[in-house]
Amino acid sequence: MSTGFKFIFFNFLIFIYFIFPLNSIMASNLKDQKTVLILHGWPQPVEENSSNNIFLEYFRQNNYNIVAPKLFIKEFKLTSEDSKKYIKEKLNEVKPDVIVGVDLGGILTPIIAEDYPQAKLVLIATNPKMKPETKGLKTILDLVKNKNYIQILDRFKFLPQKIFFNFYQFIIPLTGNANGRDKYLADIKTNINYIIAIPLSEESEVVKFVTTTDNTELLKTLNNKAIVFSGKNDLLMPNDNDNGFKKLLKNSLLIETDGGHFGVFTKNNFSDLNAFLD
Repeated sequence: MSTGFKFIFFNFLIFIYFIFPLNSIMASNLKDQKTVLILHGWPQPVEENSSNNIFLEYFRQNNYNIVAPKLFIKEFKLTSEDSKKYIKEKLNEVKPDVIVGVDLGGILTPIIAEDYPQAKLVLIATNPKMKPETKGLKTILDLVKNKNYIQILDRFKFLPQKIFFNFYQFIIPLTGNANGRDKYLADIKTNINYIIAIPLSEESEVVKFVTTTDNTELLKTLNNKAIVFSGKNDLLMPNDNDNGFKKLLKNSLLIETDGGHFGVFTKNNFSDLNAFLD
């Protein structure tokens, strides 16, 4: 037997006895691992390598395969059809066991969930449609239906940070527990950085999406099990007892917390998720 043939034969044996079984084990583990799809709010994406995201913390602790695609980007249009196609590509043929929808991501969630009836839904600080109770945001949403006003508001990005910061607080004020003020202010600073980076075309898509999307009828057709976290003091996505998720989703559980929009879900709610996802 030649030296070259011996070398090939030896490597073949290594592959058969070691590498191939290892790949099979890895594939089997991935197949057994549950997958969570996280649809983030506006404007902050969920960075999969982040160390301080509460949703990532929970699902990492519970050994989930995490898929957290970035929304509000130029790679796809924020329409029902395009969103479904984009999310399907990101899932790479994996069917999610859990779909988490936060804020505007929660408005997108029923549209995506229509294709995954087996998935459990976790809906946080969101509603079937955008219906804020803050005067500032209601006024802005009415104005930006006109494209000319979107262009005017886009120029606010270039104002001094302090003015933009105060303007943001006017539109989205702190409500609920004052203990969350530090997190609220920190979120504003982070959000402003993301808003500045979002091109006008994407902002226009977001505006069109939130002002025209109403999932009321769609939700009546879904059989997904769902848990809804709603803040008693959330003025951006207030709980609608007459036409909210709890009323429209057949298999849903409502958890009301004392927080405002920025404190609806905390580590104290991990036990609620444990009970729901078991």
